[in-house]
Amino acid sequence: MPASTTRESRPSAKRPRLEQARVFTSVEDISSALRTQNQETLLKDLTALRNQFSIRPGEDTISPSDPRLLLAQHWLEHVPGAHDIFNIWDTLSQRQNSLFALIVSVLSSLVTLTSSHYTFQALGHPIIKSLLTPTYTRRLNSYLGGTHAELILVTLKLYNALSTFAGGREKKAVLEAFGWELKSLPKLLNMRRKSAPDTSDALSKPDIRTLYILFILSFFTPDTPTQVKATFIEQHRDAFLSIFKGLVQDSYNVVRKILEVCWVGLWADPKIKRTTKINLFNETTVSHLLKLYDRTLTESESDADHIPADLVHHFLLAICTRPGTGICFKDRGWYPRESDANIDDEPVKGRGRIYNRILSNVLKTLKVNEDLRQQELALKIMSACPELVAGYWSNAALTLEPRLSSKWIANISFFGSVLSLPVPSSSFYLNLTSAIPTTSFPSLHPSGMYNPTPPPLSTIIENVFPSVSTKALFTKGFSTSAGLVQHCTAVALCKCLAKYEAVVDRFREVEEKLGEGEDGQWGRRRREVEREIRKRVPDFMVIVAFSQATTPSTTATPNSNPDTKPTNNPTRAALLAESAQNLLQHILASSILFQDDHSEPHLWLISLPTSWRGQGTESPDGASLTNEAKSVIVFLDDCLQRCIKTPYRYLEDLHVFDQPAGAPQLNQSSTERDEPLPSPLLMTVLEQLEIKVVKKILSPSDVLALATFTRKLIFRLASKQQEEEMTFLRKVAERIDKILGSEKLFATEFPVITGAIRQEVGLLLSSVLPHGSLQSNLVAVKESSNDVKIFLSTIEKMPVPSSLEERRSAAQELVDWLRLLETPIGPAEIARVASLLTRLYPPSMVFVSEHVSPATEALWDGLDVSARYPELQQHLTFDFLFLHATQVHLADPTCREILADAALGHEPTLGEVKRAICLIGHKLASHAFEAKENLFFLLASILKRASKTLSSNDLVTLKVALFVQCHVIKAYLKSSMLGSVLREACHQMVHDSLDPRNVQDRELLADTCSHWLEALISDVDDIHISLASPWIQYLQREQIFRLLDSLFLDVLSTSESATMPSPMFALLGNVLTVMRRWTTTQSGFGQELIQRLPKLITLYTQAPSAILEDLVAVTVQSSLPAYYDGSPCAENLEEKNIGDLAMQAELRWSRRLDRWSATIPVQNFLLQALWSGSTVTIISGLMYQGHVPMGIVLSWFSSEHCAAQNLDHFITIMHAFLDIASSHNEELMDEDIWVIHFSRVLGAVVDQTLPQSVRSMGSECISLMARLMPSRAASFISTVIRTVQAFSVSNVYPSMLSVGRRLNTYLPRQSEGLIVELVNHGIQWATRFFTEDEDPDYDTVIDDLATLTLSASGIKAHLTETVLGVAIQHRLHHVSAINLVTALLSRVHLKPVVVNRHLQSILQHVGFFKYVGNVSTDGASSREAIVRLLHTLFFLHPINTCQVTHVEPLVKIYRGTLSKADGQILSIFRLFEIERKISIASLLCRWSPTPNILSSTALEAVHGLDAILVLRTCLSFPAWRNLEDLSTEKATCHEAQLYDPVFLILLFAQMLAENTPESAFAWVEVFRTNIVSLLIKVLSSRYGTMRDIALCQLAGLWQYLESADLQERPHVLHILTLLKDTLPAPADEPPRRLPSYTTLLLLHSLRGIFYPSNFIYPITARFLLQRPELDTNDVPMLYNMLYSSTDGWKKERGWIIRFLSDGMMSSDDWRVLKGRHTWDLLASLFQSSEDDRALCTGILEVLANLSCNSQASMSLVLKSGLLSWIEIQLVTLKEGNTVEWIKILCNLMTVVDSGKLEASTGGEWRKMICRCLLILVENPKSSSTAAVLPHAVQAALQLSLLPGPQLVDLPLLIRRLTGCVRGLETSATVPLASIKVMAKQPSYHLYRSHEIHESLPTDDLLQIWGTSIEALWRISMTLDVATDSWATITSRMLVWRSVIGVNDGLCEWTRKEVVGNLAIEH
Repeated sequence: MPASTTRESRPSAKRPRLEQARVFTSVEDISSALRTQNQETLLKDLTALRNQFSIRPGEDTISPSDPRLLLAQHWLEHVPGAHDIFNIWDTLSQRQNSLFALIVSVLSSLVTLTSSHYTFQALGHPIIKSLLTPTYTRRLNSYLGGTHAELILVTLKLYNALSTFAGGREKKAVLEAFGWELKSLPKLLNMRRKSAPDTSDALSKPDIRTLYILFILSFFTPDTPTQVKATFIEQHRDAFLSIFKGLVQDSYNVVRKILEVCWVGLWADPKIKRTTKINLFNETTVSHLLKLYDRTLTESESDADHIPADLVHHFLLAICTRPGTGICFKDRGWYPRESDANIDDEPVKGRGRIYNRILSNVLKTLKVNEDLRQQELALKIMSACPELVAGYWSNAALTLEPRLSSKWIANISFFGSVLSLPVPSSSFYLNLTSAIPTTSFPSLHPSGMYNPTPPPLSTIIENVFPSVSTKALFTKGFSTSAGLVQHCTAVALCKCLAKYEAVVDRFREVEEKLGEGEDGQWGRRRREVEREIRKRVPDFMVIVAFSQATTPSTTATPNSNPDTKPTNNPTRAALLAESAQNLLQHILASSILFQDDHSEPHLWLISLPTSWRGQGTESPDGASLTNEAKSVIVFLDDCLQRCIKTPYRYLEDLHVFDQPAGAPQLNQSSTERDEPLPSPLLMTVLEQLEIKVVKKILSPSDVLALATFTRKLIFRLASKQQEEEMTFLRKVAERIDKILGSEKLFATEFPVITGAIRQEVGLLLSSVLPHGSLQSNLVAVKESSNDVKIFLSTIEKMPVPSSLEERRSAAQELVDWLRLLETPIGPAEIARVASLLTRLYPPSMVFVSEHVSPATEALWDGLDVSARYPELQQHLTFDFLFLHATQVHLADPTCREILADAALGHEPTLGEVKRAICLIGHKLASHAFEAKENLFFLLASILKRASKTLSSNDLVTLKVALFVQCHVIKAYLKSSMLGSVLREACHQMVHDSLDPRNVQDRELLADTCSHWLEALISDVDDIHISLASPWIQYLQREQIFRLLDSLFLDVLSTSESATMPSPMFALLGNVLTVMRRWTTTQSGFGQELIQRLPKLITLYTQAPSAILEDLVAVTVQSSLPAYYDGSPCAENLEEKNIGDLAMQAELRWSRRLDRWSATIPVQNFLLQALWSGSTVTIISGLMYQGHVPMGIVLSWFSSEHCAAQNLDHFITIMHAFLDIASSHNEELMDEDIWVIHFSRVLGAVVDQTLPQSVRSMGSECISLMARLMPSRAASFISTVIRTVQAFSVSNVYPSMLSVGRRLNTYLPRQSEGLIVELVNHGIQWATRFFTEDEDPDYDTVIDDLATLTLSASGIKAHLTETVLGVAIQHRLHHVSAINLVTALLSRVHLKPVVVNRHLQSILQHVGFFKYVGNVSTDGASSREAIVRLLHTLFFLHPINTCQVTHVEPLVKIYRGTLSKADGQILSIFRLFEIERKISIASLLCRWSPTPNILSSTALEAVHGLDAILVLRTCLSFPAWRNLEDLSTEKATCHEAQLYDPVFLILLFAQMLAENTPESAFAWVEVFRTNIVSLLIKVLSSRYGTMRDIALCQLAGLWQYLESADLQERPHVLHILTLLKDTLPAPADEPPRRLPSYTTLLLLHSLRGIFYPSNFIYPITARFLLQRPELDTNDVPMLYNMLYSSTDGWKKERGWIIRFLSDGMMSSDDWRVLKGRHTWDLLASLFQSSEDDRALCTGILEVLANLSCNSQASMSLVLKSGLLSWIEIQLVTLKEGNTVEWIKILCNLMTVVDSGKLEASTGGEWRKMICRCLLILVENPKSSSTAAVLPHAVQAALQLSLLPGPQLVDLPLLIRRLTGCVRGLETSATVPLASIKVMAKQPSYHLYRSHEIHESLPTDDLLQIWGTSIEALWRISMTLDVATDSWATITSRMLVWRSVIGVNDGLCEWTRKEVVGNLAIEH
């Protein structure tokens, strides 16, 4: 930029500051200042005016009373359009840049000020119009091309102001006016401030670059119409992309602004094509964004979160890591991309076999080893796109050559992270949509079936063991001397192996699901993977060598230099040891050595030596003490090699060794063991140990190390064996005793070492041999020898070494002294040793518990475990702690809690806890151990802790191990010889561990309970009763009834002769108590009690008790159908799914006819002094069964005993009485007692303290009493009215609303007054309720009140007016509240002024536009409710409501669709025109498809149409739409989403009349919206007026096109000419109706002209150009496309089939199809292409549309044998399309002339449909039951209702459907409250092509189950004879009635009939 220009602008900016700036206060001041002819004065005045109007940085909002805004208002009112400014502008010469800058700045400020508020925008509009004229736009564009910096700056400000004026109203005009062709525009992006800018203020004080960026971004804001965005991208793509080039240098705020607009305005706009967005964000754009990762520091002093790297990171995560969003596409996982897949959601057709080419290139450039953010991005990209992993390694250039460097560590860490990504299991499924365009079949979903072909081998390998991780690299990593490198290598290998294991598991699962054999594809691929992995895994010896190097990592080798100091690192050692252990455990567990028990390697590994010794360490006898870990590992390595070479030899030795003495050689007793034998490696260890000891191959130190290792190993293996299975390990211990006998050791040379070895053997024998069987010389030691004390004193006086290595060596020497000590030490010395080890090296404390002899009983006291356990916890394990615990310790509760805590450890596992239980079992089996009750207390503590830490499955497994598999525990539980204390401890453990209400827990004790049951039955004495009583609660159902029968015999026989013994009666009481508890938790339990009812009655008569009464009640209930009285499902049932309830209901239904052999004394129960719930249940049940004469009940109602009963008991009996009477249609006698009872029930209904169930039952009683006593009905209703009038308006009574609803149903005329009172009270309550906080629990009450309102007349108007105002103010968003006031308006007359006031309140509500934006297709959204309310208000007083101010806001919320809400808004527009006699066109031309935004012209509104939605409207044209009826009630859910053709036709007409396109681009945009195609499609409408108006618009279009500057004009005119030639000459009548195939061809041809990239364009163009005229009686392009031989044959065939489907709308279309035998062609094609799912689905869509036409269906059935053809296809049906076939059959049954078909086929057509349904229902490969069942049941119902004789196969069909219902029951849960029944599909609904793939929602299985039961019951009622399914269906009808609550529909009628027949059946 020239310096002179800058100097020119500076004086003008500085001079006003030196002088007093002028302030303008009036319009006259401004006008006089602008009229001056002095250039200098004008410069000063314009500067002052600019400064006065300027908006300062940081001013976000401008107040309406702002002085600047008011001054601008006055000025522009006197000088419209600021023409005096424009006059000055016109008179200036070209070089007066300073004045130009001031003028442009003033205009910019004026535009900004007037745009701030809606009321001022009209003042700024003339300025906008002037600036957008060519004269001024050329000037502004020339300024941008100049060199004057300030002028460029203010010009960009002005353009920004123009673009954002009035919410972006003029954006399109600004886009067209801006000089995008200027060559200087790229230079603007380089014009930054030269001075150091304030980055935090970059947007409030923007430079030229920032302003230009903001201007570009203004066209992508969320409020910008999609058409403007698309136009900008299409024409000025380079301008948008240019802003990213210098993005790395922009401030944080600018970067955030750019990324926010890109996300919200571009990516979040679904109307912009995704391919367009992807073309913008290609590799180049992303590479510019990646540069921001280098800016990792905060760039704001006030906000530390202003980090550009974080900002771009989150943006890239959003567009790169979510399949289906951004540039991330859903791939096929490990499968390659399908080359012929036609998927809508796929990237631009690229090269290669991947979907995400862009992301693949981006991945290569990410610096994963330098930046954690880029590493996270890479991982998430590969997680979202698994296809990229395989190709990443070869292009990533990751250096994986092992070396000790941070970069290599980062690389190998990232390598492991990638391999840790989950296996993409979802890609293993077949994707049915892969070959189907989603736009055609949007409802198809993945099949849930596995792909029979596995992924490619190379891809799998690259995801498990990539080629970059060669065997050599792993080997080198393990062999390096750097410990960290070894650890990282081991971790990476572990992750590879873990990934391999996961892959193998998934492959096995797929093999199992597919049922593959040995030669299956997945099995072969798995074996191929295994072979390939074996080549890449390091040799086993490398792993073993690594393990050897890690364990003794801190010990110097014998040949090492003594002067070399070892570089020991504890962290390194820990990491290496952990990685080596995990690696070895994984490898060993999968080998043949441990195939029986994969957890055993863990015990071997933790038994390895972990001690360390310095060089030159010797024992007191001079023996060299070497590295124990190395000795053991070398020995085990040799054993491993030998065992792997000949495993079966050692397996045979293992089994032979396990044989009992004298057993046959081939005895297979080991197979009967609960736990498997140890690994055969143990036999190898014994063999080699014996050989090497005998041959003196091992050094004394080695033998000691091996003795210690084997001792710890066998002790830990013992913790996995039951006591009776310990023989094997005891034999092993005895053999080791022989192998390491003193004579075979070093007794003469090294007696100390020999003694230590024998001491290890002794510890081994004492730990595995039965307690008390080993004669040990060791006894409890209280005090040690003086030598020990002197030695420890000496050690304590020695100073603690300073270095860690020296301290560790000293600690190890002390441990060795402890091991080699010949005399035992006491607690005091153990404490001193522990203290020394703690000072020297705390981790060495673990050796104390391992090497101190348990016989000394000194460990617990020496370490003071009880007090110091928290600090010693990490050094102590349960096995050694428990081994050292004495009886005294186990008797201490604190010690037991310590042991329980140690058993579970820090990270408890099931295996560790089971080992602890097994060790306790060993001690329980010992005869020498006393006070065994403490062991049971310990078990209880362990189980209690386990229940809190283990998972539920692990806890069940643990209980099985304790109570089922542990024979010692079972023996104690069955023993009758236990002492009282021990027995109590056993019972306490069982009580704390098992829940008698849990079925699984009871099954665990089944064997124990059977033992005690047999004992009781055999001898019922006091001792057995005492011993067995605790186990009664755990008996199984059969066992408890067996015991009950036995006790009945004993008790009844005893009671006849003498007094019943109290223990026996107590036992019977326990049994009955358990049974009562079960009856409350298990429905159906009382079925077994029916046979025992006589005994129960007899016993109850002799000794009445509450328990017996409960059992009698259960028995009575069990003999009645479930839920016969309509009671809701019990919440305390154990059954939690409908299946359990249904099974119980079916069982009870089968028992309803059972006869009782006993007579129940009804009078005793009825006149019982104190009633319980069971008493009421007994009486009501007997009443329903007819065992209680009604006379007795009536007399009881008149007694004082009735008046004394509780309300809930009384109402239950009253309800039963009235229910029975109503079921028999009997009227009650007119007696005064009913008046008293009515008042009493009414009081209960309004008593809020009673349960809701009681109040609901009372409300039903009130309605029944009024119904059954007509003479008293008026009196009863009057009483209710008086009660309602006394209600407080602050409370609502839902039960009374229920009373009103029922009375309105039964007695509509008599209850009118009650309804009015209820509604008036409800209105007053709602008025107060709406002002409080929302409570969703009252939504049902408001809905009931609204329903009641529709039946009321005479509602008080002032109450309605009040609640209407409150609802609008506080509940406008609440659907129920709005529905209530809408219902009130239909029943109340309000004054016009009131209606207008409320109408204005709604339209001016602050949340109006927000609430009406909530769109829903089910009619339950706030939008539908509010629009319905507006519609009602407008039609109350049209003369007053039809005001422009009322109608104008509706334009913003009108969406132009066929939804019900839009139809009501359109009817309001029509009402406005009728009442005001003026057109609404001036308002509708401002309509915009973008919500809450207005268009400036009708042309802009047309340009804003969604082209895809218009096309969908053309293809799914609503045939019912016409001009006479604007209602949209007929629209289906699918059609409600389409545009309204009437509205679009009128909008197009308005465009032609006022705003005809003037440029070629404008014409192209009009045609690209497909609105002209819609006009052509309307010519196939059945209504003449629609065709007439459409043809008029096409004629007008023709006229304008003749003079239009449009390149495509000849092509369009040719199509219109062909269309004209198909129509007759103009006449007074509407034009003839064209076949749909003709209009479809023309609209596709017209669309192809403006979308030439569409493959159909050249085909349709060639077809039309080859013909002088169209044949309207022919199907165009049928044969050429159906049997195409071109490369795109599949796409062409799919298109023509879809074309045939879309065109089948009327009988005329059928005649066209019939003439070419089209269906015969499709049928043959269907049969020959069964494997082409896309083709078959398309043909089914054609058939669906054909079956919706009566003429076509009759012709196909009678002449083409359609039903026979369908049956043949269904017989060979392979998979899927079940729902589609059912819907087609439903269509046929709906549209055909059933009488004609019945006469023509003799009923055969119905038989074929029945057989087809049977095939579909029985098809095992059909869709899910939940998806198929509702449609199948409705089809069966429709079939059963057809005229004609009963079908033979119909009962079989009912049976099959009933079986499907049973299968669905297990997944449907029991609701906690009554549910609402979902809206049912119309009985004779026709399913067109776009609906046959749609299934009902399967998320609510309960609704599907219930509606299916209702339909099946209706089908069963059509049969001549009841089938075996009758009981199943009827019992479930009662359950469904209970679930949905009170209902007056079919379910309630069924229940009434059941109740009416109960007494007859009994």
